Amino acid sequence: MIERVEDPDDGRARLLRMTAAGAAGFGAMRTQRQAEFHAILARWDAPDLAALANLLSRLNSDLS
Repeated sequence: MIERVEDPDDGRARLLRMTAAGAAGFGAMRTQRQAEFHAILARWDAPDLAALANLLSRLNSDLS
């Protein structure tokens, strides 16, 4: 899923890089998770969705 590669700025160090298999696995997992969220949120009513959006916006602002 990941591989070690030489750091171009420091030959003593190594960097981690995602492999093609890792990227494909991550993409598949992300697609599945998005589908799950979509299915769950499709059952919520508009006021609950608005509340969620408001709280996520607030959380995002507080993290900045």
